[in-house]
Amino acid sequence: MNNEVRIIICSTPYSRRLKEKCFMKIGNKPVLSHIFDRIAPLNIKTILAIPTSLSNEHEEKYHNLISQSKLKNWEIWRGNSKSPLHRMTAYLSNCNSLPKYIIRITHDDILIDYKTVEMLLAETIKQNAGYSVTPTIVEGAGVEIIHVANLIEAGKKNKGDIEHISYFVKGKYCPVPKIIKLRPRQSIERKYCLTLDYYEDFIVLETIFRNLGVNSSVDEICEFLDEHQCELLKHNRKPLLTIYSCIKDNVKWFSQSFKSFDREIKNNLIEFIIIDDYSKGKALLKILKTSAYNKRIKIILNEKNLGLASSSNIALNMAKGKYIMRIDADDRFNPDYDLSFIISTLIKNMRGGNIIYSNYDEIDEKNNLIRGNVSAKIHHHAGCALMETRWLRELKFKEGLKHWDSRELYLRIKDRFKIAYFEEPLWCYRIHSESMSRNNLKEREKCKP
Repeated sequence: MNNEVRIIICSTPYSRRLKEKCFMKIGNKPVLSHIFDRIAPLNIKTILAIPTSLSNEHEEKYHNLISQSKLKNWEIWRGNSKSPLHRMTAYLSNCNSLPKYIIRITHDDILIDYKTVEMLLAETIKQNAGYSVTPTIVEGAGVEIIHVANLIEAGKKNKGDIEHISYFVKGKYCPVPKIIKLRPRQSIERKYCLTLDYYEDFIVLETIFRNLGVNSSVDEICEFLDEHQCELLKHNRKPLLTIYSCIKDNVKWFSQSFKSFDREIKNNLIEFIIIDDYSKGKALLKILKTSAYNKRIKIILNEKNLGLASSSNIALNMAKGKYIMRIDADDRFNPDYDLSFIISTLIKNMRGGNIIYSNYDEIDEKNNLIRGNVSAKIHHHAGCALMETRWLRELKFKEGLKHWDSRELYLRIKDRFKIAYFEEPLWCYRIHSESMSRNNLKEREKCKP
């Protein structure tokens, strides 16, 4: 057994989208049991890191699953209920013998291929890397390997709750900056999405196991999908982009905004989420009339006025797209460009970054041009910026913030994450008397970050 390595599985029964995902059965076998049995051949000590705030019933379920698994060396660790990062670092601070590397596994990935893990671990140790992955492996079968020094440093620097820790434990700001991206064997190098995040993913995985059995290898699963992908994977196919709007009363220009991407909704290129932040009756009626015909449109009604930042976080938790973008109800995409062109252009120009801002035109209430090609670097508007969904879901907007959400986000990311810019006006920012940025000026100044 390699004492320099630990496997850590951060687990909670309080998952947002699939109730008690860690215990749900796929192929009549609990999710955690799938993971335990697939990593058992590695013969590496496995830590099941669970929250301290568990019921006795949940704690007993965890103990039974891991004790009945094929794992020979395991431990249950109880730690921070809200932050997996700090649950992991607390475990490390209590180790009698500190490991050098952590193999991190999540509930989303239940098809771990242990042979690929062995290969990745050997290369990581050989090159003394700080972070390593196999990005081209079929989604749902991969792991990430993290140098303990990077984990400990991330825990010290980030005091908030961190769930998707990958963004904080790799790169030039870490004690061990080297990153390895290794290709797996060709037979399991596919673009198939077999992660477990939504109910549609469960349907796909259940179908696979009913046909092949729960012990089928990743190679056998890929071969099965090579033959049946068209029929099967359409059930959990996700949109490329989630666009969302947060609306409060002012829907005067909403139909113009909506028309600028209506076609892509019908073509299932994007999904659209509307968060109504407790509008009055007539405004809500207009929203429903504009958007009541397509399953890709979801409408959420806030029970009280929460503000733009908190409403954005609601949309973020629902989003299925790989990328996400907010368009405010009074703004619009540039009518000179097709939205599919805008999306492909922004993705192409992200160049490995997490967010891209584009220039914009300022227009008035009647769509007249006020100022053309305004640099995105002036205000860094979160509206119409394209962002990676997983990345933004980790950072979130600042809850309860009623103004300056764009500025607050930019100040948090500017020195740590890669920001890209596209210096052509891909959208239009509307200047009008009812705009939030032109009202409540004293209140805005008080809360300016």
